[in-house]
Amino acid sequence: MKEGVVMVAPSGAIYGSQSAVSVFNSNISLNAVRFDGAGVFMVGAMTMKLEASRIVKNFAQNSGGGIAVNNGVQLMLCNNTMVESNTASVGGGIIATGQGTFVSIMDTILSANVPTLNQVAASSQPIAFSPHSPKPCLAASPGRALL
Repeated sequence: MKEGVVMVAPSGAIYGSQSAVSVFNSNISLNAVRFDGAGVFMVGAMTMKLEASRIVKNFAQNSGGGIAVNNGVQLMLCNNTMVESNTASVGGGIIATGQGTFVSIMDTILSANVPTLNQVAASSQPIAFSPHSPKPCLAASPGRALL
């Protein structure tokens, strides 16, 4: 995975659209972008699984310092994944927007992510939390939560 990249493009280290992406045992860190999703930016009808990976110290000037997903992305974070110390104006760690977007968070650490506008972001999209995930990574049942 890319590390320490400063991007002028609207997305960061990993960009995906209308595809299936799996990331395992990777570090996505020290990326900076002017818009959304410095570590990961996904859009459109697609799935993404981040497993046993670290998304750390990324900066997005707009939203989703660590991860930004939009418009139908099915995102799964599981099995010791860490989203930590990311910064953005809104949604320092993760932002999920758009119709059909779903985030499943299992056995994952979300820590010290900072929204610089001091806004607590609420997701209108389904988010499922589970304290422990079976191996391999399986989707949890949907729920709603504030991030």
